[in-house]
Parts: sequence; structure tokens; C-alpha cells
Amino acid sequence: MARFSGYWLVVVFYSLAMASKSLKEGYDNLQWGKRLLGSLLTTIAQVSPLDCAEECLVRPGCLSFNYRRAAIFCELNYENDSSSDTNLTEENGWIFSLRENWPMELTGLCKEPTCSLNEKCERKAFGEFNCTIARELMNLINK
Repeated sequence: MARFSGYWLVVVFYSLAMASKSLKEGYDNLQWGKRLLGSLLTTIAQVSPLDCAEECLVRPGCLSFNYRRAAIFCELNYENDSSSDTNLTEENGWIFSLRENWPMELTGLCKEPTCSLNEKCERKAFGEFNCTIARELMNLINK
């Protein structure tokens, strides 16, 4: 029994190490003093940069995000810096990041969702998830 438990302990530590490496890659690729303009999908207040990355990852339509440190404010973008006709501008206090730099493992069960571009993967109880129309799109539909 102890040998079996030891195996799972190694698996857990290996998984954490791999996730940490991926998180490091996400943080290492943050572009400080940059902000992508003109491709805003939605805004989210009172979240950390890591929460902002996760919010982008659970939306297939999100390709990048801007984060304002002083205001604790997140902007999700439907374009990235290379696919956009808009500018990646120099703006103090902002951070820009590409979705592809963050590990999908941040999303838990949503790491391989079948959600469409206008949906958001939401975790539910008991290890399940579902795809719902993203709030920002619901606001547009209801107008």
C-alpha cells in the first residue's frame, strides 16, 4: 500500500511541477507597458492577472488580454497582436498577454471544452462543465 501511495505522490508532484513551469512561461511572456486596442471582447473587474488569464482560456473567442494593475481590471480581446489591424500600444500601467502563453490546465475540466466561439466553459459541481453563451454576448443579444 505504501508503494502505491508513493507512486501517486510522485504523479501529483510531477503534475504540479509541469503546471508551475507553464505558469512561469505565462508570467515570463507578459508584455509590460503594452495594451492592445480596438478588439475588446469584455471587461472584468477585481481579478488578478492569473484570473484574467483563466477567463481568457475558458472563452474560445478570446485570443489575448490586457490587465491594468492599478485598477485591478481585465480586458479580454478577440484578437492577438499579430492577427489584429489595431495597435499594440505603449501604455504605462498596463500588461498585455497572449492566450497561447498560458496552460489550459488552469481551467480544470475546461481544458478540452467543445464550446463554440460565442460560448464560455463553466465548471460545475461533481467534475462536470458546460458551455454557456458568454455574458458579453448575452448583453449584445438583449439590446
